[in-house]
Parts: sequence; structure tokens; C-alpha cells
Amino acid sequence: MQTIHDLARRVGRRLLAALVVFGVLSTFSLALARKLHKILPSTRAGEWNWRKFRAIEGLDGRVAGIIGFGNIGRQVAKRLQAFQMHVKAYDPYVPPESLHRLGAEPATLEDLLSSCDIIVISVPLTKETRHLIGKRELAMMSKSSILVNTSRGSVIDQDALVAALQNREIGAAGLDVLPTEPPDPSDPILRLDNVIVTPHIGWYSEQSSLRLQENVALEAERILKGQTPKHPVNPQVLPKRKTL
Repeated sequence: MQTIHDLARRVGRRLLAALVVFGVLSTFSLALARKLHKILPSTRAGEWNWRKFRAIEGLDGRVAGIIGFGNIGRQVAKRLQAFQMHVKAYDPYVPPESLHRLGAEPATLEDLLSSCDIIVISVPLTKETRHLIGKRELAMMSKSSILVNTSRGSVIDQDALVAALQNREIGAAGLDVLPTEPPDPSDPILRLDNVIVTPHIGWYSEQSSLRLQENVALEAERILKGQTPKHPVNPQVLPKRKTL
């Protein structure tokens, strides 16, 4: 059974996700595109040779693909466009005209995977999205593409991802989530040199932690006043609004 604390945490993270997830997304995208995951260990080992890391591409003019175009995906798109990136989006529940209006080119999953340099996953974990990205999908991606997941670990088939990364079938991955958290220390994903893994920390900063508490309190106030909460985690229990 969920406690009040569990529900509050879910509400709070729901409120903050769109605001803070881009911090991790942008960090992963920039760090992996600039090959910092390879440059830092080399420099610490005493090497001083930038040429061995060629070629490094900037973000401007490259193509970003967003899988899932809800609130988080839309906020991500705006910020990627600030890097002068062309944005494609796949979401079977969002009409193409809405994607166009928000500055994203509608794409099928296959087109997005095969044509994008950076691919961002922003979907909830459901029966439909579990292992949405597996061996077949990874094979569609280019050898230089970057995969970023800040949603839920099980959206990706991790065994297939490890194999693709080990065989250099894709360029790199940035993961803030894993299927099992915390992972087993022997998990091979932790030993790969073309992966950045962080401990599901994408939602957190000192400022976001404070806003989380404030927003949860505001939601509680709305409920106590008989108002409809703005960000319910179980909207199915709310009375349906009549439409004219």
C-alpha cells in the first residue's frame, strides 16, 4: 500500500520533471557528443593528445529525436532547438499537426531511430513501452548515435543495449535510470567506456527539492479547499468534466 509520503513524492516529481530533466539530458548530450567520457580518463592518465578523439561534432545542425511528446518531451524539444538542432518526435498519441505546431517533425519510430544523431526517451513505463527499444530498434541506429534515457530503465532491453554498446553498433548512451536500481555492482553496463550512468538523480537539485515541497503543499491546499488538483497521479478517480 502506498503511503502519503509515496504519493507526495510522485506528485512532486510529476510537477518538477519537465523543469529539471533537461539538466541531465543536456549534460548527457553535450558530454557524450564532446566525448568527455573518453577524454577525462585519458587526461587523468597523463595523456595530452586531442587528436586521438577526432572527430567531434557540435550539436548545431544535428538531428535530435524525442520518443514520447508529452509535457517533458515538449520542454526538451524547445531547449534542443536552442542548440540549433532539428527535432523529430514520435508519439502515436499526439496528432501530427500538434507536433508541427510545437516545432517538431512527426516521425515513425523507425524513421526517428535511423535518422537521428541524439535520441531521447521520454515515455512512462507501461505494457506498451516495456522494451520499446530492443535489439531490432538498436540495429536501426547509426554507429555514432547517442541514446539518452531519463524515463524508466525497462523501456530499454538492457541486455540488447549492452551488446550494442560493446560491439560499437551505436556510439554512446547516457542513462539516469536502469531496470534494477540500485544495479548489481557486477552489472556490465557499469563497466562500459561509452556509457554515462547516474543514480536516478535527474530530478534533483537544491532548488528543485525546495520546489517539490512547495508544490506538494499547494496541491494539498487545493484538495482541502475542495478544488481539483492540477497534477493528479490517479486522474481516473476525478469526476469527468462535461463538455458543450
